[in-house]
Amino acid sequence: MPIGTLKLFHDAIYYTTKSNPLIFGAKLLIQRKIGPIIKFIKNMKHETSPLDVSYFSITPYMFGDKIVKYILVHTSSYKSELPKKLTPTYLSENMQKHLKEHEATFDFLIQIQTNENEMPINDASIVWDMRKSKIVKLATIKIPMQRFATKERYKLAENLSFSPGHSLIEHKPIGDINKARVKIYEEMSKFRHSRNLKDLYKPTNKDFYNTI
Repeated sequence: MPIGTLKLFHDAIYYTTKSNPLIFGAKLLIQRKIGPIIKFIKNMKHETSPLDVSYFSITPYMFGDKIVKYILVHTSSYKSELPKKLTPTYLSENMQKHLKEHEATFDFLIQIQTNENEMPINDASIVWDMRKSKIVKLATIKIPMQRFATKERYKLAENLSFSPGHSLIEHKPIGDINKARVKIYEEMSKFRHSRNLKDLYKPTNKDFYNTI
């Protein structure tokens, strides 16, 4: 799904769920906004594991009195292999193989906005140039060896809720797209819990550790 402005974000969701994705593609062609789709197609590939890739927040957040984007760079010494046959569960299986005998590590960094025109808040299709903004490493994230492929952990995962708005005020998400994301995640979580006949709640560390 291409994410640029809030309007593009809205159209991407509407035409892929309520209408026809081909109409959305044609609309982008007419508006000469096919770039996000071309970039998406070029970057399409099968990853070996979610623990083997780096992550970028795309949308901005506050960091005290600064505006930043988050970066997570994988640094694990262990590297998963792509299976000969890609099953629907190969990613989780590779993660379990990884964490069975090795920990997973990431560098957690922030990219600080230095120019509001070149690094806009409300257009996520514009990449913030790393040569013009300060990259700061804040921490090393370590995921310990564990066995997560259990009925208890899958049950916990099904009942989890996520929101980009679940943060300290000093680290709150900002911009139009983040506002939309907070609402969308909330409604999706309500729907899933209602479908599963489960009360909506926010799990605590106690819930997590009881399933290990």
